[in-house]
Amino acid sequence: MVFKIHLLLLFVTCADTTEQVIWSEIKELNDVYTNLRVMHQREKTGCIECGTRAKMMNGESFSCHNADQKCLVHDTCHLKFNLQHETLITAVGWRHFCNKIYNITTDGSWIDIGPLLLGRFSIQFAVKASNDAYFGLSSGDTTALPGYWIVLEGFSMAKNCLRDGFTAGSTCFATHIAPYLTNTEYVRYWVQWDHGNVRVGIGKAFRSAQIMQHQFPAAYYISNVLLKSFKNKADWIIYL
Repeated sequence: MVFKIHLLLLFVTCADTTEQVIWSEIKELNDVYTNLRVMHQREKTGCIECGTRAKMMNGESFSCHNADQKCLVHDTCHLKFNLQHETLITAVGWRHFCNKIYNITTDGSWIDIGPLLLGRFSIQFAVKASNDAYFGLSSGDTTALPGYWIVLEGFSMAKNCLRDGFTAGSTCFATHIAPYLTNTEYVRYWVQWDHGNVRVGIGKAFRSAQIMQHQFPAAYYISNVLLKSFKNKADWIIYL
């Protein structure tokens, strides 16, 4: 009997871990249900199975309800910045999960794509651009607030750079000279930050192919993603 209880506890723990590995929960949309862009609906389906089905169907996000185990698979990610107030139906028990955000294009000015980083210390993204693509880790929704600025092949050359804040002409605290960007294919990057220690690398695996690292004296509380491209447009995929 004791063995069965331990086995059950192990299953519950592993199931919860699996859920977080498969999908990243958008905390700002927790307990929010949306029926927009539904491509599949299923009854009596738990969140883990719902996420698996969404993966199999190439769904971009899903909404699930723990109590009655309803499952909705959506063909787009419904994030706070692209949902109108009237489209939200608050219902306790609903949770919304996203896999990635597609089709974010920048051209000339900083844009805030929302508070996606609350409680997190890492993120992955991909960018398609010829040069001068800027990725910002900000403590708020504007460049006037503190944060870390990752310059990818800026200065119209293959110079990658880490900056403190979003002021043009500020110091590069870490640099790496190498051409990675292309305007025909997406190049994938990873970023980690923890107590001011910012790392940047290439590829899908964290800590692999690191190209820049710096321990900043100021450890900002990072919440928002800011994006910008200079001279040429850039297309982004943000992996959640």
